Amino acid sequence: MPAFPNLKHEDTLRLIFAGFTVLLVAVSMAFFSMDIAVIATLLCIFVWSSLFIMHYHRETAKENVTLLKNFQDLQFLQSQLNLRKPLPYLTGWSASPALASRLYSLIEENKPSYILELGSGVSTIVMAYAIEKAGTGRLISIDHDEQYAQKTRDELKRHRLEKYASVVHAPLIETISNGTSQPWYDLSGLNGLANIDLLIVDGPPRQTCVDARLPAFEQLSGRLAPGCVVVIDDSDRLDEKNSLMAWSKSSDSQRNEDISCEKGISIRYFN
Repeated sequence: MPAFPNLKHEDTLRLIFAGFTVLLVAVSMAFFSMDIAVIATLLCIFVWSSLFIMHYHRETAKENVTLLKNFQDLQFLQSQLNLRKPLPYLTGWSASPALASRLYSLIEENKPSYILELGSGVSTIVMAYAIEKAGTGRLISIDHDEQYAQKTRDELKRHRLEKYASVVHAPLIETISNGTSQPWYDLSGLNGLANIDLLIVDGPPRQTCVDARLPAFEQLSGRLAPGCVVVIDDSDRLDEKNSLMAWSKSSDSQRNEDISCEKGISIRYFN
């Protein structure tokens, strides 16, 4: 097992910066004395090595806590869902175990009649199971990628959940939001989109554009039912924080709940 198995791109940049600093110190001190240059270089290497090791152990401790939380959320889902087939892996771009378990709980507690999800995937499967267990509700999930949308449809069929959830392909089109134009979902193919009791904002992907999810509230606020709950995934990212700030200024949410997890989840409870 390598000494540092979890090196990331940011760590590589830190190592390059540290190496450049050590070289700069060595060259600068060499103008005064080679002995001073050697001592300064060794001291600099010691300081940077200590800082890097401390940073690594802090990050490892955080990852261990995240793994424990994920394990607890997966245990909860396993105990609650009557799974007919294994779920797709909850890793990478998929919904985190924290998001999946929270969505299940919201459906169990509130029994929403109409759920709209921006961005389909394993969360769609989990919510469909929750609706089946609750005995009420309907989920519409929209996705800008037709291949990914079909993949989610196939999963719903594999789990025999088609009557509880459907996936609609909604390509991205230029949409005016906050006075500027940016790509967002084309909702023209969704008839009767209104009275949304639970809205999950997990798309479009960040690489689409800056603040890719910002238009969600402006485009859908008039379609939310009284007492609607809005869930925003990846809320620890800068783009989502900007969106949340903009939404807070133009909304009258009764209560906010921020869940500390791998990518962050923010929940807004509206009057």
